[in-house]
Amino acid sequence: MNDSQRRGSVSRATSWESESVQLRVQPVLNQSNKLTAVEEEVLKGYISVEKEVLESKCYGPLQDALGCVANTQCYITAGKRYLDGQAPDISICLASSSVAHKLLCYGVIEVKRPSEPIDISSHLGQVKDYILSLMQAQPDRRRFWGFLTNMTENILIEIERVDGTGMKRNIIKYAPMSWPAVINYLRDVTTREDLTPPPLHFAKELGNIEDIEEYKVEIGRLSCSGC
Repeated sequence: MNDSQRRGSVSRATSWESESVQLRVQPVLNQSNKLTAVEEEVLKGYISVEKEVLESKCYGPLQDALGCVANTQCYITAGKRYLDGQAPDISICLASSSVAHKLLCYGVIEVKRPSEPIDISSHLGQVKDYILSLMQAQPDRRRFWGFLTNMTENILIEIERVDGTGMKRNIIKYAPMSWPAVINYLRDVTTREDLTPPPLHFAKELGNIEDIEEYKVEIGRLSCSGC
């Protein structure tokens, strides 16, 4: 499928069903990042929500739960269309970020109501769509990921570039994943070079990052002012 067809004429369900997907239970996890028994108990307190609660009521507890993933910034981005006009519910970004931005994002989490089934093509295609947008924004990165959750069930989707364009790719779906495994995975991937957004260098005097491409132009102008 051509990425230009991801929106509009092609539904998210069709997008998901149009490519082959490898199915696995769980990725290989680094045991050094495994949660302790105490951390697991704390995590249970965050993710325990009533079945009929609205998905928007899950954002805060989930953001708190992800606080145990070091060296990251976790943003609630529902309604904030920073990702090529799309708004994933939760965005996990570089610790140095001050706002969620597609060039600073490790990966995303899409949240559904606890009473809603998540293992359906339209929801899976939604997460895939987010990941493909990240792939376009970060062309030098090889592996990308996103989670789909209803606070009880968790599904991980990974997409790996096979060629430089990203048009040839491997898609892997991991399910079911427990919450301790999700946190273990997040601790792993936020320290992996092949899963990390590219470093960006800019003058702090220019202020907070809002439009990175604009800042790059301004930085170039300032650096050449004495040429």
